[in-house]
Amino acid sequence: MGRNPLVPEGAWDTHTHVFDPVKFPYPISRSYTPKAAQITEYPFNFTGCTSVVVVHASVQGTSPAALVDTLGKAQEAGLTLRGLATIDVNTITDAELDALHAVGVRGARLHEMAWGHGEQAGGSQIGKKIAALAERLSRLGWIIGVFCDVRTWASMAEQIRSMDPRVKMVADHFGGTFPGEEKTPEFATFLELVKEGRLTVKVSGFERLYNGYGSGREGMKAIEPIVKAVIAAGPDQIVFGSDWPHTQLGVSRKGKTDQQRLDDVEGFREVPDDVHIEVLREWIADDTVWQKLYEHPPQVMAFQVNSPASMRQIYSPGAVYPSAAEDTLSQYSNPGGPAEFSSNPPTSHSVSSTPLNVPDFRPESEDMFLGSSFPSMDFSLAGDLYPQFDLDELSYSGMDFTSTFDPSGVDWNATREQGPPSMSSMASPQSPQTQSSVVEPSGAGHQTPSQKPTDKETLTVHLLSQHFSRQLTGRFSFKSADWTFYNFFFHRFTTSHPWVLSAILSWTSASLFYSGRWKDLGIATFHYEQCLSQITKICGCSFDDIEFMWPSAHDPITDRHFSAASTENIDALFVSCFFLALFDQMAARPTNIRKIFRFISHVLQVPNVRDNMEGVRSRVSTWFCTLEAKASAFQPGDGAILAALGGEEGLISALRASHDTLQKVYSVTYPDEERSADRLQLPLLQRMLELTILLSDITQEKSQSTSGGTGISKIRAKLDAHAQALDAVSVGEGLVGRVRSTWLVLLALYNTAEISFSRNLHASEPRHSADAFAMRIIQVAQKLDVLRGGSSRSTPPPTKIWPLPLVMAAIEVRDPIYREWALHKLETYGGTAGQQYTLAKVFVERMWEREEVAGRRVDCAGVIAEINDGMVL
Repeated sequence: MGRNPLVPEGAWDTHTHVFDPVKFPYPISRSYTPKAAQITEYPFNFTGCTSVVVVHASVQGTSPAALVDTLGKAQEAGLTLRGLATIDVNTITDAELDALHAVGVRGARLHEMAWGHGEQAGGSQIGKKIAALAERLSRLGWIIGVFCDVRTWASMAEQIRSMDPRVKMVADHFGGTFPGEEKTPEFATFLELVKEGRLTVKVSGFERLYNGYGSGREGMKAIEPIVKAVIAAGPDQIVFGSDWPHTQLGVSRKGKTDQQRLDDVEGFREVPDDVHIEVLREWIADDTVWQKLYEHPPQVMAFQVNSPASMRQIYSPGAVYPSAAEDTLSQYSNPGGPAEFSSNPPTSHSVSSTPLNVPDFRPESEDMFLGSSFPSMDFSLAGDLYPQFDLDELSYSGMDFTSTFDPSGVDWNATREQGPPSMSSMASPQSPQTQSSVVEPSGAGHQTPSQKPTDKETLTVHLLSQHFSRQLTGRFSFKSADWTFYNFFFHRFTTSHPWVLSAILSWTSASLFYSGRWKDLGIATFHYEQCLSQITKICGCSFDDIEFMWPSAHDPITDRHFSAASTENIDALFVSCFFLALFDQMAARPTNIRKIFRFISHVLQVPNVRDNMEGVRSRVSTWFCTLEAKASAFQPGDGAILAALGGEEGLISALRASHDTLQKVYSVTYPDEERSADRLQLPLLQRMLELTILLSDITQEKSQSTSGGTGISKIRAKLDAHAQALDAVSVGEGLVGRVRSTWLVLLALYNTAEISFSRNLHASEPRHSADAFAMRIIQVAQKLDVLRGGSSRSTPPPTKIWPLPLVMAAIEVRDPIYREWALHKLETYGGTAGQQYTLAKVFVERMWEREEVAGRRVDCAGVIAEINDGMVL
């Protein structure tokens, strides 16, 4: 029989059991006695899954020996294997947990359905077990899988909401919800936990739930409301599990004596797995949801494998690693060894004094799961307590970070649409990892920028225009795509100003390349040069001409084309230059970006332009100032655009002159809710611009030695004023939707400025002195992910200031776990947003390497200058 065609390639089965009672006898205290079932018998043809999670069954006791043995058979079985273990937190040591992690264990499992055997634990008892596990497992980023009924889940709702979210909670078999219980308030509470991202649900155990209602399609009909409700509540929070080899139902053992449970060797049930999958596919019509059901367990359940080096750095720094003969795992893979995990457990849970060997356990298909495996961190790190406050109750003036966030699933290994290449295999124009000074690319693939692609290779204008209008018009805005400036630019300029269309097509083509949908940057650079050629003809000068004369004042003769240009043409010029800059930012082309900055600053000096700063050119000028300030965050820039606008006052004036541009354009159709949001957003945008200017001021002040400290005092006073203003902002019903998202970006930017102030103007302070600010940025980044939804987590937040806050946080944060999280986000975003994220990751890694060696803070300017001519961001 061939492989199940309904199931995607690389699919995961997150719930199976393996039994080997001959090699690993069951403990005497057990509720049933299953016959043997080896991993090599796994029914790949039925399930279609090639990655399998083996769940430590309750009848196997607390020794992980059998599980470790199974995980070592990955190659033999032709599968990628991970495991969930039954753990006794009172005896297991941290060293033993680390060893389990090394061989592929990624969580603990609690089976809390008594089925008439022993006492049925209640929510309070189960909650205590979960709390004890979470305390021990949080540092590993493990999951806790629980099989209990839906009433128990509901009773633990508040505990789950307040848990350390590094531990991911997983509900087996639809949370133990049986037919008819979908109408209960307990099920409604269960769904709320799923919607909030606090609970991942295994789409598994179908026949365990519909038992007594028929079989196959008939039985599935009985649980249809349950299944569909769970999927609707959390399309990003569901994972498939077959429950192979289908042990007997617990209810079938009711009435058996303890001796009968030991003596009666149970076979396995015949279960129509293929029918379950067929019906499930009919119920899940959305292809994306279907793909995620099978493909994203590594993201929502942390099934990645950390390399030994990574584990040593994070879990056991400074440990001495012994030979294989001393390996603490050997006793568990040897059936003749001890039956229990630790025959003489130490009284302390800390890392054992015995050195720990972390074996290099790497199945062939492991590569896609390398990297950090630590899930979300939306909790307060100001102290040991996790009080439940709303985000906006925090005080910035006193740095009283007492807020917590709504925990959510974190997309740790975001699957990019249509399978783009990995960061290491991308056709990147450069290799920043191996070069101390990155050479700027002149083209992409085998084409030079001046070569027009052949018809067979061309992305048509129609295709690119469609992709831009459907996918990219909201790329840098929290607004609905229908009401963004990008959408307006496309409809206003592309038919009348072909150079604007060329610029948009250039950026759109680059976006397709960096998201893995197109083979190279050839088409993008072709459209880029087409735009440059048209701009040169219209303006009478090129970017290179302005660069050659730089710096130069306005000249009525040489600038006559700008002086005579219409408002429409000047606006089109600014828009086209902005999209060209976005392309150069994605492709990490520092020389080109500098030329554009200087060209725009020169045009802003022309009286005809400077004296008519409103509408489009005003708004685009503020965007250019943001890009310019971001580029100057680690080393001084020339601030040419800001100076041409007239400094901070001119910049704020440009913002205010353009805030209602779209309202005027769409006067009849512009929605009232958009008008209201524009009004609420304006003061937040103004404060963001003021903070971006401060970033430039900080690096400029650092480079000057003549201010005598007065400049530092002024900057400190401005930061304090911003802190007080943030405290004073009333966060009520108005801050919802994009306004709330803008507020979060503002918080991230404020904390970024505080880190910059600490590192640049108080460089002698110890490493991680601004760690609290770094943690706040990470929390804000998490919240932005939650607000945008799971489908957006492979793309950066739609703000032009990113990835600067994330980079600052990654450099300054104390805990390597959070640094790994930030680095992973940078790598993930690099798969859709381009080389600036790849280079940003290189920069962070290099900073950490230098500071680890030096044992103190290292000057960022010197390090960033080594990478891409300093234009990393």
